[in-house]
Amino acid sequence: SLVLGTVYTVSGWLYVTSLGAVHGVFFNGTIGSNANRTQILIGSAGNVQFYSENGSGVVTFSATTADGVITAGAWHHFAAVRSNAAAYVFIDGAHVGTATESGTESIGQNVFLGYGYQSSAGKGLAGRLFDVRYSNRAEYLAPFTPPTAFLPAAFTDGGSAGFAEIRDRVVPG
Repeated sequence: SLVLGTVYTVSGWLYVTSLGAVHGVFFNGTIGSNANRTQILIGSAGNVQFYSENGSGVVTFSATTADGVITAGAWHHFAAVRSNAAAYVFIDGAHVGTATESGTESIGQNVFLGYGYQSSAGKGLAGRLFDVRYSNRAEYLAPFTPPTAFLPAAFTDGGSAGFAEIRDRVVPG
């Protein structure tokens, strides 16, 4: 179980192949329950919802963006940030959603990437995720510039003089 707490960030890259359905991105909670969960969903119109419900099903925060912040067929950087009583959503570095926490976030029993649970049904991601990270700090509180290339560049050939040396242990003396 992942203890989210009151200060954390979930971020990464996502690619949705098509819109028109709800897609799960991140889920922490109790499977098969419409309560006790924190999740990030992409709506059928390309909006993002970052929200939490306590064990009684009461929404403690819900940061929802406008439609169209996610488009199909393109990579987008996302960040969902909880900073004490505030929740933020950033897409491609732009601040697109905010909410104020109005209760206590429950601790879920399961963590899933590419999954969500809404209206008593599981919601998978039709697409891809890359470099998804969780940190127990509020990494973004204002708009930022995400990396322009999310995949590392390949090493260049060093020619005939290039070599690599790898050691797994060095013994003194």
